[in-house]
Parts: sequence; structure tokens; C-alpha cells
Amino acid sequence: MSSASLPAPATFLDKVLVSRFPQEVAKRFVFPDGEVGALYTLGHDAVSSESRPVILIVATFPPSSPQEGLRDFGIDYLQKPVASPEEARRLLDQFGPAEAAQFRASCRPR
Repeated sequence: MSSASLPAPATFLDKVLVSRFPQEVAKRFVFPDGEVGALYTLGHDAVSSESRPVILIVATFPPSSPQEGLRDFGIDYLQKPVASPEEARRLLDQFGPAEAAQFRASCRPR
């Protein structure tokens, strides 16, 4: 698939950042080479194998091929567990452009 046929990052995040919770709460921050989106949704606990409410933070970057045969699709994410919709709303209210930039900077180097 050529890069010309890949969806734009905004299109990708539109498809990925979908919540099944009522009163969906989401934020998006656009950067010159990608985006950061944050959403209250269900995540997966790797230890217990159970679903749990989380703030899902997703960062997109330009895809790259760091090594022969390997492909980095330019996506990093973090799940922050939350106890209630109120806690999720409070955390998302505090999540602004500076926090989005900080999250992108904390992602693996490109």
C-alpha cells in the first residue's frame, strides 16, 4: 500500500477513537506531523483479562521503516484506569495542548 493510499491521521483517529459509553468525552490535538486523541472508553487489563473504564490516549506519527522487514505504523497509546465518569471528565478537562505535547514527547523515538 503506498503512502498516497493511507488514510490521513485525522481519518484514522476518527475511526479508532469511538466510545461505547453514554456522554462520550473526547479531545483531539493536531500537530504538524500527527495527532493526540484522548477518550473515555473501555480498556483491557492485561493482568486480570477484564475490561475496565480508562482514558485512552493515542498519538499518531508518520509511519516509518526503521529496519529491513519491520514497519512502524506510527501509533503509541496509553490507558489510564478511571473509577467513574466524573473522574474521566475531570482528567480530560485537565488534558490540554501542553499535556498532549508532553505525551507525544514521551512516546518511543521515531
